[in-house]
Amino acid sequence: MRIGFNARALSAPHIRGWTRYALQLLRHLPESGAELVLFTDRELNPEFLAQLVPGSFRIVASPAMRYIAWEQVWLPFVCARERVEVLHAPANYGLPLVRSCPQVLTLHDAIDLAFEPTQGRQGLGPRINKASFWAARRSAKRVITVSAHAKADLVKYYSIPASKVVVIHEASDLHERIISGSAEQSLFDELRINREFVLYVGGFERRKNVEFLVDAFLAASLEGTSLVLVGSNPPPPLVDKVRRAPEGSIQVTGFLPDAKLAALYRRALAFVYPSLYEGFGLQLCEAMSFGCPTLASNATSLPEVLGDGGDTFSPTQTDALVQQLRRVRHDTQYRQQLAARALLRIKDFSWQNTARSTYEVYRCCVASGADR
Repeated sequence: MRIGFNARALSAPHIRGWTRYALQLLRHLPESGAELVLFTDRELNPEFLAQLVPGSFRIVASPAMRYIAWEQVWLPFVCARERVEVLHAPANYGLPLVRSCPQVLTLHDAIDLAFEPTQGRQGLGPRINKASFWAARRSAKRVITVSAHAKADLVKYYSIPASKVVVIHEASDLHERIISGSAEQSLFDELRINREFVLYVGGFERRKNVEFLVDAFLAASLEGTSLVLVGSNPPPPLVDKVRRAPEGSIQVTGFLPDAKLAALYRRALAFVYPSLYEGFGLQLCEAMSFGCPTLASNATSLPEVLGDGGDTFSPTQTDALVQQLRRVRHDTQYRQQLAARALLRIKDFSWQNTARSTYEVYRCCVASGADR
């Protein structure tokens, strides 16, 4: 089956959630028989393309043009020209309203309405983005989302019929990125991590709730233990809080490539994810794939993804997390139990299964494609 793919996510300089999702689909869809045509209006990151199966895809790039023209005029034209059977946009938007074939949209969450609705008047750019999101939701024959919680929010906030939404979980391949022992030790020397540590990986937006984690960690008073925060561009209030913390107790690494990230998951006392809102929470899968003891907030999709693979806490009251951190630090048996639970839970997730289920959505779209 010839699948058109809005591949703009692969132009990102660094890999984050949406890009990782798109890349892993493209890696594994050919196993089901997909012939991939990647549509783009910008140069795609060669590092990502190198991870795809050689010969499994073609890139069709447009001339320079305004994005809205690329999406709404060029895409349907080139889909018809290339005889694409299904067009998939993997990152919340990017489908034309006028369809030349059945279309599939992956909507990862409804955060714009469910967590922090935009207030006040908007300029032309945000209005165009809003129109693009609407067009994609309207024109998609099927909407894929990544958790049952996300599906409930999409139905509630965007009025998408529940029958149109398919839940397909994400996964992790980070355990494939393990580096050698000497290189791993060099990484820790480079980062000046020379004692046990609790790990956080992700962004620093308000919903990520990282200041809450910092407060709980400091309140736990874990002697000889650091908090390592992996992510870029922490906001000034968080920077000030880290600066006021006892020397060496909290480290912010900035962005790290996958191999270095894997090394941190392998050695961490625990991974903690305090987010207030997630459509999925891919970092939970990453941590569990290494048998890293995993603690997550009990908000939105996180309990669904974590399952029995770790323990949860309230993201608004620090008491429970403080106690969990102390237990992780001092109770070896508890850490071992969490590690075993993580490795058992991660067996429920794989990118191969994600791709196979996605291909089945394509097949159903084509089979009922008379109304596109």
